[in-house]
Amino acid sequence: MSLRAHLFALICLVLNGCGTDCPSIDCEDVVNVIFSGAQSGDYTVVWGGDEHVCAGGEPQSEGLISCGASGFVVAGQGDTLALTVQGGDWSGTLDASLDYTPITDAQRADCTYPCGRAEALLMVTP
Repeated sequence: MSLRAHLFALICLVLNGCGTDCPSIDCEDVVNVIFSGAQSGDYTVVWGGDEHVCAGGEPQSEGLISCGASGFVVAGQGDTLALTVQGGDWSGTLDASLDYTPITDAQRADCTYPCGRAEALLMVTP
């Protein structure tokens, strides 16, 4: 390689951080549970023997990451998720196999993080 090519390669490595400029973050897998239709009122999610309440669109316990009329987000529980949801005049049961999509940086597609996101549809019945 010529000196010019070596300098160019060195500049590229410096500017690109030798491929290690992806931020290091701690994260966990999350599951977005989507209701088959928007629901009104408060509801209780039961899984793993624990009850988690969503009141006024806000989680009332640490078991729910976020919640609202269209569904809720929980921390990943492995490859399957089994739970029940009870609202005022509606309910639903979910027993799903999860397929996590790796989280990537929106600005840097080459940066993949050690966590994933899954979605599951919960059929709501009156």
